[in-house]
Amino acid sequence: MDIRCPYIQIRMDSSHFIGTLRAVRGYIVEVERSGDYLPTPRELLTSPEVPGLVLETYAYGRERNVLCLLLSSRNTALRRARIF
Repeated sequence: MDIRCPYIQIRMDSSHFIGTLRAVRGYIVEVERSGDYLPTPRELLTSPEVPGLVLETYAYGRERNVLCLLLSSRNTALRRARIF
């Protein structure tokens, strides 16, 4: 599945399931990793459940958490969304 944004195209690959969106603090999003895949810094992530959601990995938090910048509207960041 492809997600198309005005300037970005993101290809979702089911083998790169990251985890679940856990918290939103302004434009910082915390994703709890469920799988073994660790996204690289600046990697773009999205969700098939939330059209238009675009995240950019920027740091690793405690334990299995990945911190991301929210590049889309804050209204698109729904908790418990699956992130790829």
